[in-house]
Amino acid sequence: MTFVQVVLARNGKVQSGAEIRDNAIQQALSLVAPCQRLTVAPHPAQDGSTAPAPTVVGLDAGSVAGLVRTIGALRPSLAVVEGQHLLQAITALRGAFPSLRIIVDFHNIESRLDLDIRLGTVPAALRPVAKMLQRRRYRSAVAADIDAARIAGEVWTCSARDRDALLALGFSGPVTVVPNPVPSWCAEGHAALAGGNEVLFVGHLSYAPNIRAVEDLCRRVMPRLRRLEPAAQLHVCGRAPHPGLVSQVHARGHRLTANPDDLAPIYRQATALAVPLREGGGTRIKILEAMAIGCPVVASAKAVEGLGLTPGMHYLAAESPDGFANALAGLIRDRGRAEAMVAAAAEFVRRNNGAAAVARAVRRAVESVAAGPKDGRR
Repeated sequence: MTFVQVVLARNGKVQSGAEIRDNAIQQALSLVAPCQRLTVAPHPAQDGSTAPAPTVVGLDAGSVAGLVRTIGALRPSLAVVEGQHLLQAITALRGAFPSLRIIVDFHNIESRLDLDIRLGTVPAALRPVAKMLQRRRYRSAVAADIDAARIAGEVWTCSARDRDALLALGFSGPVTVVPNPVPSWCAEGHAALAGGNEVLFVGHLSYAPNIRAVEDLCRRVMPRLRRLEPAAQLHVCGRAPHPGLVSQVHARGHRLTANPDDLAPIYRQATALAVPLREGGGTRIKILEAMAIGCPVVASAKAVEGLGLTPGMHYLAAESPDGFANALAGLIRDRGRAEAMVAAAAEFVRRNNGAAAVARAVRRAVESVAAGPKDGRR
């Protein structure tokens, strides 16, 4: 018995949440049977013209043909394709190998994520109209989600919330929840809380929802927090920062670290992680990182959706700028409460998102009967 994992070609350095998940899935698969990673390359144009839907990556035809040839030679018992955005690869594999067991690992429900991000760019009062204008694009994205799921035959999702969303779109096949992992560099566990007044934000800094979250922190949250705690400082950290975001952070007297090599000391030096996300999807690995390493978290409901966390126990919930400022000030002033919250959060993510938890979920999913229950739930 052998497995293959199919991923989009990358530069080899693990940086994004998707890449962290891909590595964890491969490691878990390898505990069941030998697993070889295969890559497919995007089409050289990379302008969307070669993709069947806005949420799908146009792939290089030669690369897809090479994937088919390689799998024909390897004759694996299972292929796990990382993401519905590789729909063209899924379609080619099913056409070439009708009996091959294929699982598509949905990192997000891409149709919902794409619509959420687009609606997030317009004022709330205009969103009903904007949603109507996005109808054709959304339907195309939904069709891509369903096509990927049906052609593969089986799906993994990051959370029960994503599983239920996919079933609500009309997929009736087996869907298994495989939780997002705590990154391996967090394995040493959480350390003593840092003192000070540093508020941290971590994320891909060219990603629109993260840019808007940083703008919210700079313009609305930090001025309010500094009225309560004058020494409070914002530290924005992540890869590929948008130039406008860099200017805004510096103009307001805050700190930005671009493309950090090691996040561990950055989390350990922070008083709290603040995540005021308003749109986006999936389950955020930045939340898992912070909790595993011992950094208290203040977050919106959108930021923690799908993780199963309890507000007040594992993190502090906030939605408004005043809510974030008050919660952050509370953590700065009451380190005892912060310590208790950190301990509960670290235990939660170790139990539910550690390497052993991911490995158990993958093993159960691989060993289960492909047909699954009639309602698709597992």
